[in-house]
Order: sequence, then structure tokens, then C-alpha cells
Amino acid sequence: MKIFSYLISMPDDVDTLPDALDSLAKFCDRIFVVDGLMGEKTLSQHPRFLEPLRDWIITRDEFGVDYNTTPNGLALWNGVPLTLYENEFKTPGGQRNYILGRMAQEPEQPNWVVWIDSDEICSNEFISDIRPYLEGLPPDISNVCPKWLTLIQDEQHYAPAHSGWLSHARIHHPGIARWVEQWHEHMNYVGQREAWDRKIIHTRMLFRRRLFVQRGHAVVNEGAWSNVTAVPVPAGITWNMHWPESEPIGMPFDSDIRIYQNGKWATVEND
Repeated sequence: MKIFSYLISMPDDVDTLPDALDSLAKFCDRIFVVDGLMGEKTLSQHPRFLEPLRDWIITRDEFGVDYNTTPNGLALWNGVPLTLYENEFKTPGGQRNYILGRMAQEPEQPNWVVWIDSDEICSNEFISDIRPYLEGLPPDISNVCPKWLTLIQDEQHYAPAHSGWLSHARIHHPGIARWVEQWHEHMNYVGQREAWDRKIIHTRMLFRRRLFVQRGHAVVNEGAWSNVTAVPVPAGITWNMHWPESEPIGMPFDSDIRIYQNGKWATVEND
């Protein structure tokens, strides 16, 4: 069984992208990445990193080249073949359709495609169980929805209202899925869908400096996230993750990142 994976990314994702790639490399046969090149529609209000991913990736210890496969060498991430494309970001749906189209042109096609975002990590249980799970699925199941676990404050707490069953399949057969509604995109698919109780770990609310400079959230519990609470992570869910440099650990979600100094935060009253 062949499993290919993809993610859409941009230069300002390089603080979380390595963990996403590491988790995919543990169970995938190939990884595809599309760099949005900080296009004008990219959702990053104040980007910190601007160099294209092609320049960044060659500086990483995980990066390698297999010169035995092709004259120009095959790029590797932790030993797994990695193909990097560049396509200026305009909409999430358009970017997903772009990389799926490029993957469909490959002479070798997988049995399954898995995708995550650059601020996500496949849990260890997802990684260890995915191959036997897929091998046991009936033939009419073409796509699978796992669960989301959105971390908040630290690695011991998550946000229940922003976790649970994902609305989009993260695992599907090649050629059966296409994205519509370019923003807040929706997946159209052929076949039957199944839910799988394994987790994809989401760090969007966790890394507060990153959240502030990219999305402008000085506190987490504002706007569409006003219903945020912090609940202990259930037992039996594990993952591997690195904290980006200068990110505070354990910062309460109602504390203002702009006043973070010497390990102390100001509490913001919400209207």
C-alpha cells in the first residue's frame, strides 16, 4: 500500500513546518509541499520569514538528496522523498486543488492521500495505526475524517469547542476529492466517508507570538474564539513537538501577548 501526503505552506510557517513534515515522514511514502510564496492573499499579517521554502529547506538537518535515483537527485525529508512546488497563494481551496492536480500527474499513484496543515501534527497513535486501519477498510470507503485536538496554553490542555470530528476528510483515495468555495473551502468527494478516532494535533491557539503576528490575536478568547476554555488532554493521546523559539509556555488564553514580560501577563477583560 502506498500513502502519499501533502500540505500547503508559506515561508512564515517555518517555525511549525518541521514538526508537520516529521510526522508525515513517519508513515508516508512521499511528501508533497506547495509554497504559497507569501502571496498577497496569504493569511499572515506581519510575516517574520520571507525566504522561499526552497532556500530554507536545504539548511535543515532533515533535508537530504538521493543521487542514486535521478541525475539531479531526489530531495528527501528524514529519508522520505519530498517534492516542493511553488504557486502564489490566492485561496486555500485553489491551493489545495493545485497540489492535488500536480500529484495526479505523477506516474506512480498512491492508494491513499493524507493531508495536514503546517500548524498540525499527526499524533503517535495516528501514525502507528493508519496503515492497518486503511488496509482493513471496506472497498466502498473512499475518504476518512479523523479528530482534531487543538492545544491551548501548554501541551497538557486543549480547547474542546475547537476540537472533535473534522468536517473535511484528511485521508482519501486519489482522484475522488476536489475543493470548492475557495475561502472556507468545502470538499466535494465521490464514495463513502468514515470517521476514525485518531487525532491530528492543532497548534494554532498554542503558540501565542505566532498567533499574534500572523493573525492579530492579542488574546485567544476573542471574536469567533470567545467560547474558548482549557481542559486537560485525555490520557492515551501523544505526539512529538518542538516549541518555537521565544514562545511562552503556559500562557493563559485570556492574557495579552503584548504585555508579556518576564513570565508575567496582564489579564484582559472581555466585553
